Amino acid sequence: MAARSELTLQVGYSFLAASDDVLVPLSLTPQESAVRLPPVQAIVEQDIESGQWVSALRYGASSDLELRSTIRQRESRTRSPYQPSSTRRSAAVAIGGSWQVSRDQRTPALLLSIDVDIAARSPLKDSEVGYGKAVRFNALSYRSLDPVVLSVQVGMEYFSSWRRDKIEFQPGNSVSAKTQVSFAVNPEVTLIGGLGVQRSEASKVSGSEVYESATRISLTMAAGVALSRRSSLFVGADVAASGPSAASINVEWLYQFEL
Repeated sequence: MAARSELTLQVGYSFLAASDDVLVPLSLTPQESAVRLPPVQAIVEQDIESGQWVSALRYGASSDLELRSTIRQRESRTRSPYQPSSTRRSAAVAIGGSWQVSRDQRTPALLLSIDVDIAARSPLKDSEVGYGKAVRFNALSYRSLDPVVLSVQVGMEYFSSWRRDKIEFQPGNSVSAKTQVSFAVNPEVTLIGGLGVQRSEASKVSGSEVYESATRISLTMAAGVALSRRSSLFVGADVAASGPSAASINVEWLYQFEL
């Protein structure tokens, strides 16, 4: 939470690399097509690389309320045998806020937050700008046991469908939970470890699944460094513990302006 009347700039970049087995239809020869053979499919490995920039301005409207605006830009590349590689780009501008319901005193602290994409462009080619296409809810509870902080976070993402010409794209909604332990080595360095679970619904294009529903478990390892009194840097990695092989590297920088 940004302190009262404090303005914080948050800039982050994450890079994800993943691979999974998918079914790809194989084209038949004219002679095979003529005798109406059943469709032939092959199991191939699909590689995905995705990079995302996130920039946010966070303002402490009061001691218990933070307001923020966020810009996200993402580019994903997909490669697999028998099919041409594809690149998808999306961007969104969101507004939201966080409310500190309770502080870490007799009971653990509790923070509630909501963010809404007020304008966004989907990965569909030549997609128009959509409004209110995604809503995100989060609840975070933590307990400080100096020099350790224990936290639990639960989040939900809801998406509206996108339409372009006769194509409809429906991203899958998701629910996630994450537990985390932060250990303060000294006043400048903090080590972080965590375990996360995410359940995602299937994503569909014109009613056909392009990504099936899945449950993913991931491990988080990170470190935070205080570069100065007002500047902090976080570097971490998430590694898949179940499901398709995937790993991401995350870098985040925060700067508190003196107003």
